[in-house]
Amino acid sequence: MFSDRMRVKNSNLHQARRRLKRLKTDYAQGKLELNQVTQSIRSWIAHLEHGDTWRLRKQIFASLHFRRK
Repeated sequence: MFSDRMRVKNSNLHQARRRLKRLKTDYAQGKLELNQVTQSIRSWIAHLEHGDTWRLRKQIFASLHFRRK
């Protein structure tokens, strides 16, 4: 935490990126439905919105595409 902003811990960021990758894989394999993926992503976005993370969210979700195989 800083006096003018809050940041996400690197460990939380790495864990979340691994989780997003796992969500993407599980969705592609049919293990998860789109509503489950959406709920998980919205939850993480809500967590990120507590800090100064606009650019971070833009960077992470710009290249994130969920497709079924």
